[in-house]
Amino acid sequence: MAGNDEEGRAEEWPFPGDPNVGVGSRHHIVPRFYLERWANTARQIEVVEKPGGDRRRVNIKEAGAEKDFYTFIDLKGGFSGYLEQLLSHIEGRASSAISNIVHPTFGIFPPPPDDKHALATLLAFQAVRGKRTRKSIELQADLLTRLQLSGIDETQIVQRMRQQGEEPTEDRVREAAEFVQNLDEYRFVPDPNDHLRIMGEASFRIYKMLMRRHWYLAEFSGPLLLTCDEPVVRYTSRPNPLRGIGFLNAEEIWFPLSPRLLLILCLDVQPLPPKFPASIETAVTANQMLAHNAYQYIYLHPNHDVLPEIPPDEAVFKVTAAGFPMLERYNEPPYDKRTQRRRKQK
Repeated sequence: MAGNDEEGRAEEWPFPGDPNVGVGSRHHIVPRFYLERWANTARQIEVVEKPGGDRRRVNIKEAGAEKDFYTFIDLKGGFSGYLEQLLSHIEGRASSAISNIVHPTFGIFPPPPDDKHALATLLAFQAVRGKRTRKSIELQADLLTRLQLSGIDETQIVQRMRQQGEEPTEDRVREAAEFVQNLDEYRFVPDPNDHLRIMGEASFRIYKMLMRRHWYLAEFSGPLLLTCDEPVVRYTSRPNPLRGIGFLNAEEIWFPLSPRLLLILCLDVQPLPPKFPASIETAVTANQMLAHNAYQYIYLHPNHDVLPEIPPDEAVFKVTAAGFPMLERYNEPPYDKRTQRRRKQK
């Protein structure tokens, strides 16, 4: 990512303004402009938390936000806000594209090429920018660290120390052996940079898949839809328990644009007009899928009284490995929804 050169001059950066202005501030993991479509005139939105279903009303600026979530450490060891500024640019273009679709009188669908590009970019980043992806990366790092350390003996400890240029003194070897024997007392959590580093490449791959799909818009007779902190939903009518549902093979990708409009990106051409009236049953299914897809928060308009049953939490990924009972912990829902926080510089 961009930073400063050795002479302190800013490298070329395509966006105006200071990219570090957002360092130290709250970053919206779900764009604020997007959640505003579910807010009342007082700019309040209902938040339902998973698990448990605790429901509260908050100001839109507090919903889906966390301090320094997209602040990364640059190559010189300093805090950088370039990614937050990039996401703000993506959100600005997508906000205009969504407004062009949802306008009650002059709404346009299918979107023109520039708006389609802006929407696909938003969905691609939204699919990987949230806390579920970060938690998945953290748990995978914890898993791999345990697999590398579990069961190594003192001979292997000495060998590893020498490979790393450390003198294997008796005290250090004993200390390391005690550490290996008590791995369950520790959690191994990578820096948030690991999540932020993959976002660009992963979102670009998803973007290309979305642009190849056939775009449709389901319109409901009233404000029936809710949304959540993971609003890009992969749908298939024939789930296979042995095969995951990804952006390459999902029959449809669902993304609510507003309480009345559901964007549907299909793998195959459908016998439908690009924009079509949708039934209440479709809204019920969409809300069930969104509630299921939510990692921690479901969002809805304060006047929306119909909430689907809160589904139980699930593991963020599954591990199948016979003979390794220590891995079963990763097949359970995370006991803590929090992810690694950006620490202050010393």
